[in-house]
Amino acid sequence: MAEISTTQSFADGDTVTAAKLNNITANASVGAEIITNRSELTSVDGAADFVLGYDTSAAGLRKIKPDNLPIANGAITSAKLADSAVTTAKVNDSAITTAKINNAAVTSAKVDTAGVAVLGTAQSFTTAHGFAASTLVEGTSISWDLSANQVARVTLAGNRTLANPTNKVEGNVYILTVKQDGTGSRTLSFDSDYNFAGGTAPTLTTTANKADVLTFVCEGTNLLGVASQSFL
Repeated sequence: MAEISTTQSFADGDTVTAAKLNNITANASVGAEIITNRSELTSVDGAADFVLGYDTSAAGLRKIKPDNLPIANGAITSAKLADSAVTTAKVNDSAITTAKINNAAVTSAKVDTAGVAVLGTAQSFTTAHGFAASTLVEGTSISWDLSANQVARVTLAGNRTLANPTNKVEGNVYILTVKQDGTGSRTLSFDSDYNFAGGTAPTLTTTANKADVLTFVCEGTNLLGVASQSFL
């Protein structure tokens, strides 16, 4: 890169005046890679705004775009983190890398564990938390995706079989409410992954519009269940 040279000189004790500074910028010879013309030192042009820094390797002034400036903690304000300031483009997959969210970068000081649920920390919730109940698709064979329906319900419209569930997680608790339709007398059989005390599946309530609640704990392969019956 070219060096900045000028006809203006200074000696010890000289007063730096506006005229002398203007003479520097007016007569400076600067490599295009650093500063292209004098107007770049005085104009403001929006997206191309910059600050100047002295490049010791080039012995000249280098333009530095704001995007390349280091940001101190004090410079990040609430306004800069507001919804309008934080856009999708700024938090997309390409912008947020593993390095930026690794254990060394994300410290406890940066995560408010008093206001956010985190793994590996004992916490007490100040408001109710739970799983929204979802309705399973009723049919001859009833499917149960445990990852999407941890608490579920189904109303029997005929004699049905509860198929082996998918996406089991060892240690998780799953709840299913089984209700009779307005006709009643519907039966429910259980596939091989369901295991009940004594190895015998419960005979569900068959009274019209009555409901039974089945509670399961996953032990890995099987769901170990108990039945609470004849509600409503």
